[in-house]
Amino acid sequence: MDDLIAQETLVEKCLQKNDIDGAVRLLCQLISLCVEQGHFSRADALRKRLIEVSPFALNEIVKATEMIEAAKNAAIDPKFLTCFAGLWADLSRDEQNAVYYALHPMECGPNMLLFSQGKPNSRLFFIREGQFKLFFRKEDQTFLFRDLGSGDIVGNDTFFSRTFCTTSLMTMTVAAFSYLNESALTEWHDDLPGLGDKLRLYCERFPKTSSLVKGKGFERRSDRRLGITGPIASRLLSDAGKGLEEQLKGEVADISCGGLLFLINTTVTFAEMLLGHQLQMAFRFPEADPNLTFERTGTVLSVTNLPGNEYAIHVRFDEPLSKDLFDWLAMPEDRKGAPS
Repeated sequence: MDDLIAQETLVEKCLQKNDIDGAVRLLCQLISLCVEQGHFSRADALRKRLIEVSPFALNEIVKATEMIEAAKNAAIDPKFLTCFAGLWADLSRDEQNAVYYALHPMECGPNMLLFSQGKPNSRLFFIREGQFKLFFRKEDQTFLFRDLGSGDIVGNDTFFSRTFCTTSLMTMTVAAFSYLNESALTEWHDDLPGLGDKLRLYCERFPKTSSLVKGKGFERRSDRRLGITGPIASRLLSDAGKGLEEQLKGEVADISCGGLLFLINTTVTFAEMLLGHQLQMAFRFPEADPNLTFERTGTVLSVTNLPGNEYAIHVRFDEPLSKDLFDWLAMPEDRKGAPS
């Protein structure tokens, strides 16, 4: 870096002597050196300086531009290209470079809130690795809206128009993503005037959360439900499908073939963290058969805040109960035999 600074000083000395050709030669050498070392922002700045110093040195300017863009393109992470191959196919090499080098990469743990319902958001998120959840609050309930993962782009509702978020986005696991600031659209306007529209058109392939929220019914309890109670113990499942140590104990409030609702006492932070996660559950209904334990895994679809720090957790089973088993649970005690 010290060598670069020394050579830049020589450029200024050439200009003081009105040695334009010497300054052009030094600037071209500096650009080449920056490209070799991967200092692309510095190379871009020097190219602009070259244009200022000698706007008619067209051959050198074109060569420098080609050198920088080719090196930038070659340095793009192949994993990123795989994730967003559809977008990349729609862009020229210069446009690909402009998008990639305007992105801000990030890595974080679970439960990081990236944007929040009812608040503005000026970032477009490109998900590289991990699991994310979009969720929606309605009065005292929180619903899982969509699961997101590698290759998804989210935030386009508010990135391309000035509006408030209709959902919230949170990481569920260790995650890697990149975000694009809204200011990039302005920066591209002169040099790459069609890039913003191309990006917008590509993002339209992903469903707009604002329109889906309006048309989506969040009442998921369409199956016949049975108001039967009993104790339940559950554990969060890891990514590998194993139950974690901490056990959640609560009370089943009702059940259907497709899922159940149970009540726990906890905090709002923990209850909303459960949203979208898988649970391993064991539950009993003493009034039906005190010795029979049911075991199921399922996904938390909604969380409802009740008085006194109590939360209703709605879970969809991975494997539904059979109709015969459900009918047996619903059968009056005096007609019950062994479950089939």
